[in-house]
Amino acid sequence: MANYEYYAVAREIEKKLNEEGFNNWSQKLEDAIISGATGTEIFMALRWNLNQIKREAKTISKETLSLIDDLFIHINAALK
Repeated sequence: MANYEYYAVAREIEKKLNEEGFNNWSQKLEDAIISGATGTEIFMALRWNLNQIKREAKTISKETLSLIDDLFIHINAALK
């Protein structure tokens, strides 16, 4: 798991959310990355936002949801 590109995947999710019209969620992910002081803080903010996105944005494409699920799983594993 050390080779997993957490931030690259998060940026890809941001891009896809923007393309799908979820600019507010894209911005929240970007804010989580740029405003976090530590990796743990960033991961916790990303995890919380990814969970909220999955709950509230029901019309996200399956491809984007798959990326969200994958990143969520990797972040959970890294935070254990």
